[in-house]
Amino acid sequence: MTFQWPLGLLALGIVPLALALLALARRRQARFAVRFSNLDVLAQVARETRSPWRLMPTALLLAALAALAVGLARPAVSVAQARHQGTVILALDRSGSMLADDVSPDRITASDEAAKRFVEGLPDGLSVGVVSFSDTADVVSAPTSDRAAAARAIETIRAGGATAIGDAIVRSLDLLGASSPTPAGTRGRAILLLSDGANTRGTTPSSAAAAAKQAGIPIYTIALGTPDGVLDGMRLNMGFGTIAVPPDPVALKAVADETGGEAFTALDQQTLKRVYDRIGTRVGATRVKRELTFAVGGAAAVLLLGAAAASARLRRLA
Repeated sequence: MTFQWPLGLLALGIVPLALALLALARRRQARFAVRFSNLDVLAQVARETRSPWRLMPTALLLAALAALAVGLARPAVSVAQARHQGTVILALDRSGSMLADDVSPDRITASDEAAKRFVEGLPDGLSVGVVSFSDTADVVSAPTSDRAAAARAIETIRAGGATAIGDAIVRSLDLLGASSPTPAGTRGRAILLLSDGANTRGTTPSSAAAAAKQAGIPIYTIALGTPDGVLDGMRLNMGFGTIAVPPDPVALKAVADETGGEAFTALDQQTLKRVYDRIGTRVGATRVKRELTFAVGGAAAVLLLGAAAASARLRRLA
């Protein structure tokens, strides 16, 4: 919860002040009762003092005063609201290490299947584009609202080559029009970057992330694969034996942190699907502030009515 006029919270000081004044009044009433010689009336005062209703009006009145003070500060909460427009770019690794089978059936297949499922689950108001990268970064599908076309584009991705993470970010920023001077153009734009290795070509991820930060575009990253993942080059006729191909989650997390996104690690296909689902809820929604002043004011009114009712009840008991 946030407050649009936090200085209004200073009015909460009236609550302990009112409590102190009421306590002082109670002590004076008690001293007066001790001096009073009418034992019947004194017994009646004692019964009122023991009544469970005695403190109810005071408690409700103090709660109402506190609610009014909070309402004066104009409280607001941030809630998720579905985006009505925006663009998401999927930047998918297609380097040779994506043929490793530590993620069943292999990394590239798991990546493609999860990416297609992600695309199909996006809200209608979002456009989606696809960039794939290995030695270079290429546009596989320009931003479109046609989910089937984006899914077909993902199916064409084939693994092979090195890993140019920085170039993939730069190409994604181009598709998003990151150089646009229009402030409204930065709304609802995001990049989802999946890679299973370290950057080995082109622009450094850190400089590309700095450009994304300047444009106000968050990057959500997924490090795909296990730390002990290996690629059998001989089995794949690639001219070498077994080679270790671990992902680089540290570098990807640095990219996400720099841009205000979030970093994830997927060690298997099911985890990858859950990660895509989580990212989908983030890029498919925006946070908006809802002011609670009227709600808090209404609660204060109810508390005041409750205090009046409790006071009337106490008088009837007397």
